[in-house]
Amino acid sequence: MTDLAAYPDARAAVGDLIGEFVQAVYLGSRTLSSIQSGKMPAARITRTGGADDGITDVSDIGLAVFAGDADTAVSVASSCHQRLVSLRLASSDSGTAAGLVDSLEVAQSPELVSAPDVAMTQVVTSAYTVSMRRSAR
Repeated sequence: MTDLAAYPDARAAVGDLIGEFVQAVYLGSRTLSSIQSGKMPAARITRTGGADDGITDVSDIGLAVFAGDADTAVSVASSCHQRLVSLRLASSDSGTAAGLVDSLEVAQSPELVSAPDVAMTQVVTSAYTVSMRRSAR
């Protein structure tokens, strides 16, 4: 029996799709201080859950956009959201360096997260469900 190929990384696919709108893309968890010390605006993309049926991997993806002020955070997050919504409305698969995205659904539209104890960084969060198929091995 031959093992199946790994599923594409949906976090990396989302990063490829929104990379032009941010200065840095972080896949997985990062501390706020490590994000603040890097280039801004920045995006942190995490997988928060999901499942597969042996053919398609369905990933619950969290997207957080970090910027020095609320206007920039909201503007950049809106650009990212529009790119991802455009993908959702496309009639065909969308290729990324990470693989083909079969479908994308919006689970939570961008929302400015109030962070009164962190005056230097504003955060806008959103969530998506991304479906991708494994490649043939």
